[in-house]
Amino acid sequence: LTGIFVEKALHMSDQADRAVEYMKQEREDAQDLRQICNRIDCDGNGRIAWPEFEAYMQNNNDGFARLKACGLDVHDVHEFFVSLTSGQAAESVEIEDFITHAMRLRGNATSIQVKSIASQMMRVQSEAQSTMMWKLDTMTLQLRKALASLNSEVKAS
Repeated sequence: LTGIFVEKALHMSDQADRAVEYMKQEREDAQDLRQICNRIDCDGNGRIAWPEFEAYMQNNNDGFARLKACGLDVHDVHEFFVSLTSGQAAESVEIEDFITHAMRLRGNATSIQVKSIASQMMRVQSEAQSTMMWKLDTMTLQLRKALASLNSEVKAS
């Protein structure tokens, strides 16, 4: 019985050590990304603009290697940048947002991440559909008013 208790305690200790090591690696990777971002941010405004990122990746042979060392395997530079701007065609992204989003993009996607993204996409699609229906209803109403006004003018003349 004591042996089982000791074995479980050692196993829990190993898990705690792995968790601490993981968090330490996360902090180190974030710091490495911060250093990369500071190199990319040529104008020093705390934001990374697409032209800055593109130039860094084209002009620095080690750009891809540095990102890969942080766990980021970048294949399509523009697609990677767009993904960091939350899919919006933003011209630039805050350095801290760049780091936060890049850290989420590291490694293989888990099923939870895939489901989360799918859920977000469904929500965005639903909101877009609702917005389009509202716009269509508004335009239909405006068109009916314009036709009614035109009919009134034709009858008056």
